[in-house]
Amino acid sequence: MECTQYAHVTPIDQVPIWLLPIVEAARALRANPQAPALYTRLRTLQIRFDMSCSPAILYLFCLPRLRLLHVDGLAQESTEVEPQLWPVSNVASDLEELQLTHVEAPGLFIAHMIRSCKALSVFKCHRVEESKWPDAHMPIKTADESRAWCAEIMSAVEQHSSSLTTLELEPHDTFLRHDEHYRYAPLDSFKKLDALDALIAPFMLLMGTPSSTTIAECTQTSYLRMLDVLPPNLVYLCLSLSPWTAPGAVNETILDLKSRPTIKLYCESLLQYVHLVYDHMKWNAPLPLQFWKMKDDFAFFCGISFDYLIHDAIDFDHVDDVFDEQQLNTLAKELARHGPMGIEMATHFSGCAQEMKAKVMDCLGLDSDWLLTEEGQSIMFVELNALDEEWRSEC
Repeated sequence: MECTQYAHVTPIDQVPIWLLPIVEAARALRANPQAPALYTRLRTLQIRFDMSCSPAILYLFCLPRLRLLHVDGLAQESTEVEPQLWPVSNVASDLEELQLTHVEAPGLFIAHMIRSCKALSVFKCHRVEESKWPDAHMPIKTADESRAWCAEIMSAVEQHSSSLTTLELEPHDTFLRHDEHYRYAPLDSFKKLDALDALIAPFMLLMGTPSSTTIAECTQTSYLRMLDVLPPNLVYLCLSLSPWTAPGAVNETILDLKSRPTIKLYCESLLQYVHLVYDHMKWNAPLPLQFWKMKDDFAFFCGISFDYLIHDAIDFDHVDDVFDEQQLNTLAKELARHGPMGIEMATHFSGCAQEMKAKVMDCLGLDSDWLLTEEGQSIMFVELNALDEEWRSEC
């Protein structure tokens, strides 16, 4: 392995003592790849930081057999390093899987980690989650900064277009994009990833927002076709939305995936699974999307399995392990307005599915026997869900 030889490198004295032996060994390998060294057979490394750490952790990319690196808690101040001081050169590491969680590091630092690898097959990156009420000590990021962060990372990811099979990118900036007049340009890097078969990302990163309308005024024709922005060989797609990012025409935009090119042979590389995750749904407002109808429409199109999950719709008290009853009751009544379809939608609420399902059935005056009827089986997609499980096991 060839690593850049610099006269001055990043400080190593800030590395946690429990990690120091590995970093020291990796640094020795950088200085002399042929010299005997420890940890040369290390293949998997998971690191969790509770405080800032020196950029010297980049030496880890010099470990010759390291294939999976997971870093949790990479702080902003730990990555302030001049480009000329990077201890690892581009396309030097044989790392195959890079996972970064609770990241505060700038996009440039992460981009260099990506470019240091010869051929990544898996890249997962979750930025530290923004709070609706940011901590006074945390810098408040803007939507422009958040998009630039993603753009820097995706620019580096393109280097691995022929090897990357799994990509997960989550900026966790839900509360930054609440202005319906804000213009968010889509990133065009995704469609260049020829080998990608699994993509997990926010809807807005792929589709952006139209330049001439507000989010509320969006129509399907306001956007590029989703098929035109997705990687060509994608099999699994998971999109996240929220009240601040969902376009008015999301139902039609996602359903447009049904018009994809001619279906290939069974279980070949072609879009087969679409998963929608809706975050922070307002419990005291009408349903933002036609969830049941979307699943029903996909059910009539052989080849794509559609499912959805609704996060954080109900406040949860982690101390007493109870839900807010008022919120549960209000949302159950809203679901009941959709008739029996509301029962099926209730089963997709993360953390409170059983409670929600029971309350909706009570509102409709239905008992558990209804679930066994032909109508109940059809509305709950019992047969379809069974086929999906069989299909997944065979593929």
